[in-house]
Amino acid sequence: MLLLLAAALAAAALTSTTGSATAAAPRTTIRLKVVGCDGCTVLAVQTRGGDAPYMSTNKVVRNGMANLSVPTARTRGMSVLVYSSFSEEQSYPTVAVTQFRAKKPGATVSWAYARQKRTMSGCWAGTSRNVVRNTMVVKHVTVAGKDRAAAFLKRTWRSGPVWITTRKAAYYVSEASMCP
Repeated sequence: MLLLLAAALAAAALTSTTGSATAAAPRTTIRLKVVGCDGCTVLAVQTRGGDAPYMSTNKVVRNGMANLSVPTARTRGMSVLVYSSFSEEQSYPTVAVTQFRAKKPGATVSWAYARQKRTMSGCWAGTSRNVVRNTMVVKHVTVAGKDRAAAFLKRTWRSGPVWITTRKAAYYVSEASMCP
């Protein structure tokens, strides 16, 4: 009897240990209110040294909203990409600016501020939270004679260490958007 009890406890302990090892990894939901781009496609991408080890599923902006669910551990070095219908080069998504260097995390950004030449980053420092909310503003701009999209977060997130200087809050995957 004692032997059966010991065997049952050992089996329960093994099941408990195995069960915790296969538990789902924590996830973060990025809830974006998107202004100016209903019907655009957004996705989150983590980049490392020129590679993209993680990409979320594409979400179409409907009624001004897009929710992205990503592994929390993948949020460090993550960028939010926007494919807009008014951009001439559909193969180059716009990287949403997550922070302007002169603005502290949590600061509010206006289009008047964002559209000027600024030093900015699209490399999010990440989070440990289950849910993050922000408003992403997308604007139709002309850069070097081409129709493009400019995108930025109204409330900045802690970002860096990659900082680039560009005009009109518009930069693309082809431009220094790879996070270290």
